[in-house]
Amino acid sequence: MKLTITFLSLLLISSSVFAGGDSGLQDLMNQRLALKAQLVPGMSQADAAKIKIQITALRYQEAQLGEQLSGNQTRGLNDKSPSAFTEGQNIILNPTENSVTFQSGDLLVVRGQSIISTIIANVADTPSQFSHSFLIYKDPSDGVMYAVEALMDKGVIVHPFQEVLDEGMAHLVLFRYQDPVLANAAAKYDYDRAKAAIASGKPLQYANSLLLTNYDRVTCAEECREGFDIMSNGAVKLPMFESTIGAKFPNLMKSLGLPPMVIPVQWPYDFDSDPRLKEIAESRDFERTFISRSRDQVVLSLLTWLEQGVVGQDFSKYVAHLKA
Repeated sequence: MKLTITFLSLLLISSSVFAGGDSGLQDLMNQRLALKAQLVPGMSQADAAKIKIQITALRYQEAQLGEQLSGNQTRGLNDKSPSAFTEGQNIILNPTENSVTFQSGDLLVVRGQSIISTIIANVADTPSQFSHSFLIYKDPSDGVMYAVEALMDKGVIVHPFQEVLDEGMAHLVLFRYQDPVLANAAAKYDYDRAKAAIASGKPLQYANSLLLTNYDRVTCAEECREGFDIMSNGAVKLPMFESTIGAKFPNLMKSLGLPPMVIPVQWPYDFDSDPRLKEIAESRDFERTFISRSRDQVVLSLLTWLEQGVVGQDFSKYVAHLKA
């Protein structure tokens, strides 16, 4: 039977789910996974966007439930969260998994806490909770795992994966591509290319235009995409359903110095709606997710006011480092 969930039904989620404690969180995750199963190759971007919106709405319900279960306690704005995927954070597993494991080629999608992270999470034409993504590579010689990621201020970097887990982020989701051999080859390609560029003194740069033409410059999502694209000879392009920017906030495009048009982009949260990527586990600090949700509402209000002409803020100064 096809699962259909309206946004209203999500807002009116029954009290029995909230009373269900951790099982309520698992129920919500199971509903998300059932929605994701409806995403199939050949589906139109418009139909996929409707499902993506419902998935995001369920995530907000999970956050609200988790915050209730945590006694609605909130950390300080500058406090770090416990290390990810440890007992200090709430961990929800895919029902088919018994534990959290990390493999070479896995992707992590995360939410940062900065204002730039909040803008990235909300500026696309479909809502999102995520602002960054990166690839995991495991060195077969010693078993050490590395994160390969593209940062706005540093370009593509390589550093120990444990540093990411210890960074203190409040929301992380682990995804695994359906073909582990290709995933490992993709991760090795990205790792080797990034290391070679760093060794040459010319690290790969972050993409400024948001328009993917080649991989000379990449965003964080494009860095994850590159290895799969290259090592599959173009057969696997992640994500399956891209986001767009420009329809919801056209005046913002002008403020950022971008062309007044709707453009396709590879956005971190698009990996959440790619049926080829299995969600393995999710790690959240419910004492900080409220901060992210509050910032989402503030930024969405500001962007809406900008479109309505209520405010005339020039946002370009916040993202001047994005421009060529």
